[in-house]
Amino acid sequence: MRQVGRWSVVAGVVAIAAALAGPSTAGARFHDQDPIQSAVFTVTGSNGYELYVKSERNQVTVTASHQRPPMATISNSGHVRAGNKGTLAANTYVVFSPRQEPGVIEADLGPLGQISVRFQPSGRRHVAKLDLSGKSTRCVAPSKVVRQLGVFTGTIRFTGENGYTSVDLASAPGTVGTSPFRNCTTVRARSKASDPIGSASAFDRPTEPILTALGPIESTDSSVSFSAFRTPDGKSMFFAASGEAIETDTSTTDVGGPFVMRMAQAVGPRRAFAANVEDEAATVKPAGPFSGTARLKGSRWSGDLTVNFLGLNAELTGPSFKAKLRSVGR
Repeated sequence: MRQVGRWSVVAGVVAIAAALAGPSTAGARFHDQDPIQSAVFTVTGSNGYELYVKSERNQVTVTASHQRPPMATISNSGHVRAGNKGTLAANTYVVFSPRQEPGVIEADLGPLGQISVRFQPSGRRHVAKLDLSGKSTRCVAPSKVVRQLGVFTGTIRFTGENGYTSVDLASAPGTVGTSPFRNCTTVRARSKASDPIGSASAFDRPTEPILTALGPIESTDSSVSFSAFRTPDGKSMFFAASGEAIETDTSTTDVGGPFVMRMAQAVGPRRAFAANVEDEAATVKPAGPFSGTARLKGSRWSGDLTVNFLGLNAELTGPSFKAKLRSVGR
């Protein structure tokens, strides 16, 4: 696999955090526009992993995780499930392609596998209304999600890096229809609990000092970013991400080729992240999928902190890492 540059890793972290956080906050009224169509299905792989496959616009994503994925998803029965805001590790494989028919999913994942399926509707459907009160005038979103139920048939073949999971199927139940995902802003005072798709997470509301570190993954061409901060309720949050382009027979450039974005996040008690901005000192001790401890003193970032990405373990300290401690808003 080829390296996705460090700025791309940072951009990936922002994109994943945005997916977890949902819409930003602002005010005004809602208006409906032409809804986006998507095709999705979930299959169970070996070792207890699940693969969530989605085709929307000109992008196919395959998200592998042991727990519920970090972003909102649609179940095989058409129900919308909120994203996982807790502790987990997940890999998202992204393939860009010309816009496909809503019922067709085509994705060449190179050495990792291939998705090539066509939807066969069962004649049943699931309809859900979304609460869009408080959304802005430029909100692009549906007020009703209609999902056609059926079966995808064809090739569903995937083997994760170092064999952490594998799938080889000729069919899978799934749905095609209105995508509930949207580009909206939300009234700040609105209750987050009433919106399972767009509720804000801790990632868009960090408090107190924020620690960030960036460095290489040894024995690979990739780099990895790490961050730690606290949530308004006093918990400690830890987040790591890394990205690589996937070599395929048909992709020769980093621009159009598929890539994998690895992420891991953990929620811990307040004591798991101790920091003093004035002294430029911090200590982090997150739980799994992280292990070990790291300390920042001035410009020195040291310890035995590692992260267990799916299919890849990475050290998060060392002389090649650049770490920084700052206050919110700086």
